[in-house]
Amino acid sequence: LVARVHRVYSVRHPGELDGLPQVFESLRAELQSHLETEELLLFPAIRLQVRDRETGAVAEPIGVGGLAQTIARMEYEHEGAEAAMRRIREVTNGYAIPHHACATYRALILGLQALEADIRHHIHLENDILHPRVLAL
Repeated sequence: LVARVHRVYSVRHPGELDGLPQVFESLRAELQSHLETEELLLFPAIRLQVRDRETGAVAEPIGVGGLAQTIARMEYEHEGAEAAMRRIREVTNGYAIPHHACATYRALILGLQALEADIRHHIHLENDILHPRVLAL
């Protein structure tokens, strides 16, 4: 939707949504990498920490710098995602739907709003609940 709407409306309304494809693509790539790191490295390491704590075994270290370093990296990446969403909000004038917007444009704006809500929820669950509990193990 980002590419389609930008392609059409950058011709019809020059300057509208300038920069959106670039910031969105950067965010998409960052989120993909972030989620892969969580699924392949962080979450399995957390499961091992919990298992080892419950069984009394010695936990195996995770990656360079250990679990705390990986969590710090994830939180740093959360800040990057928040910054990208701020930029998207700016480019879309606070997710305003212009009077000339077609259904696809409307769907894009609503989808971007939902994406921001999902990202905020993800960050809250990890930064405020999961990460502090893991670091307290």
